[in-house]
Amino acid sequence: MHSVWSGIVVNDKSIQNERIYIAVAGHTNVGKTTLIRTLMRSPVGEVGDRANVTQKSQVYSYESLLAYLVDTPGLRFAGVYNLYLDAVLENPGFSLPPGWQEKVEFEREAVRAIRDSNVVLYVGSLQVVPDDSHKEEIRLIKRLQPQMVGILNFSYSVEKSKLERRVTQWRRVFFELGIDHVLTFDTHWDRFSKVNRIYEEIAEVLSSHERRIFLLGLRKFKERQEQIHLEAAKLLADSIKRLQNIRFEYKKSNSAESRARTRLRKKYEEITLAFVSKAKDLYDIAAEYPTESLKSIKGRLKTLPNWKTRLRTGGAGVTVLGGGGAAIGAAIGALIAGVLSGGVGAGGGALFGLQIGGAIGGGIGALFALDDEEDKLVATFTEKEIFETFQLYVAIMWGVAITSYGRNPSLPKEEVKNLLQRVQEICNQECSGVKWKEVSKETLLQITRNVWEKLENE
Repeated sequence: MHSVWSGIVVNDKSIQNERIYIAVAGHTNVGKTTLIRTLMRSPVGEVGDRANVTQKSQVYSYESLLAYLVDTPGLRFAGVYNLYLDAVLENPGFSLPPGWQEKVEFEREAVRAIRDSNVVLYVGSLQVVPDDSHKEEIRLIKRLQPQMVGILNFSYSVEKSKLERRVTQWRRVFFELGIDHVLTFDTHWDRFSKVNRIYEEIAEVLSSHERRIFLLGLRKFKERQEQIHLEAAKLLADSIKRLQNIRFEYKKSNSAESRARTRLRKKYEEITLAFVSKAKDLYDIAAEYPTESLKSIKGRLKTLPNWKTRLRTGGAGVTVLGGGGAAIGAAIGALIAGVLSGGVGAGGGALFGLQIGGAIGGGIGALFALDDEEDKLVATFTEKEIFETFQLYVAIMWGVAITSYGRNPSLPKEEVKNLLQRVQEICNQECSGVKWKEVSKETLLQITRNVWEKLENE
């Protein structure tokens, strides 16, 4: 594949006011609206577990990408509509019987949007074996707009033993119909790199002029995303630096260790909740205001209530604070579960909660160093605990950034386990020799960037 970036000038004023129309089409109830939500990172449209939730084409301005995403009604009778178009070619006065005119109304609506588009994303479901009805849909779209990319959805819903064969079956159908640009992408949960691949495939099928318009927007979009990621990484680094700087001293007594542990847990709670809350708000505001500068987004962040206020009002879904270590752990676990599972304290989000909640609820390990000369107890976080917290924060940051705005499902537990394991593996590779009790903010930012890039590009 040749580079789609050749010849693109970022400040090309001749195309800055032009936009690309990207139609999303396919059978009914295959995740078209969810795909748009995930690409835009915004809860647009209506989704539901029923046929033809979208009944009229909806155009969504994706300002940060200099594009419009067009949601079309699901196709049901593409074969009939193909026959109708064939008949009209032979007899311009031909019309369908009244009963069929009503039945193909969704096809008519989709056809109008597809004709006016620059490119079509055809969404196919890997939950089903492609048959003649799907071939008719692809034929219908191709005769209206030959610039098409195939998106195979629901890969996480198919048994692994069947997935490869199902993908091959779909690819064969596309190939037979002359469509070469096809990729799998789960609209609820997939890697950032896969989103970039969708955009690159779109650029490949566009005409030269359309490609220039689209890539100008894509480059600006990526630059803005990088700014948001860097800001999130700064939040992470600041949180780790706060953990490094915590140091409590007590005169040695029977209650000193218990008091120190309680105080450390409360500080851990405060720092972790603040980080999760701020990172979530950052990505939410960036999605809601896609054309605003980072400076403007940071201004909006300052107007939001802090995590303590939201906990008191129940806005984060957490009602347990204070008390013993287990209660503090439960509070953090519940908040993280809510953040990473769209407000549902279950599934993968809860797994993150257990990881962190368990750490502070059950005791944080060997936190203390004794100074016998001065007869005092010094309580700090150890290298190991800071390193493990860094890994958890990176995983949370990644999860917050890519949580889908589709139906807000709980993250698949296996996927979250794999994510945590992969973050740990990458961190072990990237962090050899790092002294976690004194590592600088600049080094933390670089490590975070390195881990993030490896996760993105897998």
